Amino acid sequence: PFTVQEAGRYAVRLTVRNAPDYGLYDILVDALPALRGVDFRSAEEEADVLLGTLELSSGEHTLAFHALETASGEAKPLAIEMLRLLKLPVEATREVKTDNEAHFIRLGIGRALYAYRLAYGELPESLEALEQSGIMPERYLTDENRNPMTSRRDGEFFIVEGTVPDSWTHRWLGLDARR
Repeated sequence: PFTVQEAGRYAVRLTVRNAPDYGLYDILVDALPALRGVDFRSAEEEADVLLGTLELSSGEHTLAFHALETASGEAKPLAIEMLRLLKLPVEATREVKTDNEAHFIRLGIGRALYAYRLAYGELPESLEALEQSGIMPERYLTDENRNPMTSRRDGEFFIVEGTVPDSWTHRWLGLDARR
């Protein structure tokens, strides 16, 4: 068990001892998996293990280690030296994105168009076709503010337009990620 004084987001780390005859473990925080298959079998004596960023309430919590079978068919020991919690600030959010984020959306689409043209020798008919091909992640079907976009082919060009006022329009040949 361990106690958290103030609720919030925490970076959770363990300082552990390793040894060639130590074991393999799943690590759980409050009965939820934090890391699976952590291997303590190493000649390097000490290790720092990041369990991740966790949202913890104030009060008691538990840290559990579930031993996994090794090649010999049995669980092996472990040695934990220290649990460290670093309170993190509230996560920053920016509701409205700018042209900076739009630039990366355009680069993602351009890279996918280039890859599609290399693979199929032509441009796709739509953003949806590009996503369904597995070349482009679903995230790029919307603009930087998660608004839907429309797309079409116009001769040699692939054109993407935003659907909200003051949104951007861009066109590509698919010859590289920028054009």
